[in-house]
Amino acid sequence: MGVTRLAAIGAAALAILSMVAAPAHAGDASAAKRNLNFAKMSAESERWDDMDGSFKKATAAMEGLSDAEKAPLLAAINEIKAMVTKSVEEDVTKRLDRAATSAEPGMQKLDIQRSNMRLDSDEAKAYADPAVLQKLRARIASMTGAAAPKTPDTTTTTTPPRTNTTTGQPALTGDLATAATRLRIAHSMLEQGDRNIAESLVRQAIKLMETSPEADRAPLMADAADLSKKIDEADMKAQRDEEFRRINEQVNRYVGTAENSIQDGVVCDTEWIDKSETLLAGGDAKTYMTADQIKVYQDRLDATRIKLKAHNKAVALDRCQANLKELEARVATDPFKGQDDRGAYDVYRGIESLSFRVLNEFAHVPKDDPEIKAVIDRVAAANAKVETASGKWAIDKMQEQFTASWKFGSQNFTGWEAEKLSPDAITQRRVQGLDKTTQAVSGTVYWLNQPDTKQVAEKYKDNAIVAGIMQTARKTLDDASARLNEGYNAVVAEIERQPMPQRESDRMQIVFLGHDAEHWFAGTKYLDANVARAKALEEKWKAEVARIEKERAETLKRMTAEASAAWPRIEASVAIESGFTPDAAERFKGKTIKIKGYYNRTGWDFDSKYDYAVGIKGIPVAGTYAPNVMEAFNDVQQKSHWGIDDHTGWDLIAVVEGAGTINRRVITEWKDANTRQVIMKTESLVPEPCVLIKIIGLHTGPLAVGPK
Repeated sequence: MGVTRLAAIGAAALAILSMVAAPAHAGDASAAKRNLNFAKMSAESERWDDMDGSFKKATAAMEGLSDAEKAPLLAAINEIKAMVTKSVEEDVTKRLDRAATSAEPGMQKLDIQRSNMRLDSDEAKAYADPAVLQKLRARIASMTGAAAPKTPDTTTTTTPPRTNTTTGQPALTGDLATAATRLRIAHSMLEQGDRNIAESLVRQAIKLMETSPEADRAPLMADAADLSKKIDEADMKAQRDEEFRRINEQVNRYVGTAENSIQDGVVCDTEWIDKSETLLAGGDAKTYMTADQIKVYQDRLDATRIKLKAHNKAVALDRCQANLKELEARVATDPFKGQDDRGAYDVYRGIESLSFRVLNEFAHVPKDDPEIKAVIDRVAAANAKVETASGKWAIDKMQEQFTASWKFGSQNFTGWEAEKLSPDAITQRRVQGLDKTTQAVSGTVYWLNQPDTKQVAEKYKDNAIVAGIMQTARKTLDDASARLNEGYNAVVAEIERQPMPQRESDRMQIVFLGHDAEHWFAGTKYLDANVARAKALEEKWKAEVARIEKERAETLKRMTAEASAAWPRIEASVAIESGFTPDAAERFKGKTIKIKGYYNRTGWDFDSKYDYAVGIKGIPVAGTYAPNVMEAFNDVQQKSHWGIDDHTGWDLIAVVEGAGTINRRVITEWKDANTRQVIMKTESLVPEPCVLIKIIGLHTGPLAVGPK
């Protein structure tokens, strides 16, 4: 329901219609009728704000009309009032009927309050039939037990301004009275928890008071400020309540999952307990939950962790019993007695498997529990019996396996001892010819660092075969790494002796060699020194490149300044024919011209047949340098280190030689006949006519040269 300022406007309109004195100006019956039609359409769709605007325009247009002209307009006004009365009556009656039959006190109260709001609306007070409003208010009074409203006195009298009986001050009227109503309803809406409606009513009240005197509106503004504060507090509480609901729901779900994660007959992990505790320790939980609320959940988690620990212990002890019983039965007597090699091997692997399966049951269970420790000790005792019983057989198998392990690990670099650095390795600045040697270093380091190798080497360090294999492996590493180190440093020394390469790609060789050193010498005594040597040379070259670049930049800057200063003198020394255009080239044949500010597009838009090529007004102009220009061009290129840029404008002095041909670079798109999508692009050179010139003077960047 729209809440507007229709009351004051409606009263003014009725006062205008009741005037019988001569108008101050002539009215406009057509405009009044048109606006009343608009008001009627707005009333039909209950767009009360739109109706108010149209009604106001209509009453203004009726000023000055005769009684005869007003008659049909007044009839239209009465029709509109009847529509407003009907809308208010139907709306309020429907709400009161629902309140009378509702079993929920809260809904009854809401419908009665909404009914009062509609009766207090501007459109009701300005346009609805007072008798109908009185009847509806009387029904509300009968339903709520309040005193019945007094019947309004319809006698026309002159009454003094209403006075507030409490303060003795004049009662509120007009916009202030409407604002007070809005604030009163806003209080009620906030009490019911409808913050959005309350906030909207406060904004409307403040808007209504904008043009009222400061003294008159001060009490209402204070009330509005107090209401706004309460609304903000209610919003904040609602937000915190929602955040608590969200985090509480998530924590409850996590904790519940943790409590249900204990499965019968399975050793379970603490994943969901850990996740739940992380969630409880997070910022959201600490912000929106109280310490007591968090403690309730933490107590549940602590209880679950205790339950899980007891569960896992019981499950692990139960699951290991069958394997433990079989393990101890197998080692009760000598399990290898009467077995051949194959049988002994199978017995050993079977016992080893049983031992592993027993211990694996306790992977997620604390090993310090006395009952669990007792089982682990029983497994250790069984393994000790196996070691004792296996005797020479176990030692032989260990030696056999250790020997096979080294043989398998070293087979890829067999023959490395015969390798030498390639004759051209130093000149090529690459470590070539030592591929197997490199594999011998990395392969031996890998084998020595294997857990199985370390375990056997430590456990059987006094065994002659184990000690011999370890000595062979270490000697292989020492000899192979020494040979690789010698070759590597020979190559690096040659690179250090030579001047720094000019091309960046060549300078990258030392970077690659540094990376190679990190891989090749990992696990050897040569690693740090070789990496540092390559890095030192790399840094030395970087410093040299920086010095050269700075020197070249300074040279280019100086040469550019010199060329810019020299060019005006060169231009002034040459008689130039002005007005050259390619389409008039025949008229300029043999004459000296100037071309200024064009990029050199040779090798770009055109092929590289000519030293210079450019398109002027769509016609190619191309030519070659005079010998002295070419000589100066090459000299500047060398001194400035490619300081001539074809992406800047060039200034030329040239002699027109006549017509010629040049090849233009053309890109052709090949499209699908049906979809018109580009399938591919091809490039071709297409010959076309051009104007030929001989370049006798040129200025670009650091170059300025004129005719010889």
